[in-house]
Amino acid sequence: MLECQRNSQLRTLKTEVLGCTSREAGGFNVVLADTILYPEGGGQPADRGRINNIQVLDVQRNSEGRVLHHVNTRIDPGPVIIDVDWDRRFDHMQQHSGQHLLTAIVQRDLGLQTISFHMGARECHIELDGPVQSEDVRSRIEQEVNRVILAGISITYRVISSADMDEETLRSRGLPTGHRRPIRIVEIEGIDSNTCGGTHVQHTGELGVLQLTRWERQKKSSRLYFLVGSRVRDALNSA
Repeated sequence: MLECQRNSQLRTLKTEVLGCTSREAGGFNVVLADTILYPEGGGQPADRGRINNIQVLDVQRNSEGRVLHHVNTRIDPGPVIIDVDWDRRFDHMQQHSGQHLLTAIVQRDLGLQTISFHMGARECHIELDGPVQSEDVRSRIEQEVNRVILAGISITYRVISSADMDEETLRSRGLPTGHRRPIRIVEIEGIDSNTCGGTHVQHTGELGVLQLTRWERQKKSSRLYFLVGSRVRDALNSA
């Protein structure tokens, strides 16, 4: 597990460069002993930040599971300091935690399951295994989500072994075939337990507010679009 998954609030980390190799597309891939920069995955975009004041342009996992930090300047092996772009990180934490809460409430109250999650630069959506609902239903879901946000319910994580998976009551779209590594569970106390590797806020109060913007038909499914936290404020200011 990466340091960004152990402590999503950490903004700076002292670590070590283990290797730096050229990229075919230009620039370099840097491998660190540990990182606070989240690699793209699970619907969440990659973090941005700096390694010794050198801008990190992207963060990805390769086929072997190794985290690669894309930079334009070679960095020699040895001690370094990483800084995360906190505004971008906190926005992603708000959107991702808001998605967990929204998904759980929609599943509990409407019986609709989330098929996928997409975090865009301005707007997010979940794809649901059912049709578009009425304006009254949408309003009721939005009110319930915001009630939970105001309650300031804790959001925590724990780690279980793959052997213990069958004994857990979880919301999960399943694990890759042959998965044997420890499994990270993100919990909204009393509301949701979900397998997830992403970064999250510490309690629902940090989400501020969630707004449902529209609900669109997608063949046999539907997409529910939403904004969380600072994105709601930004949308109001630009209206």
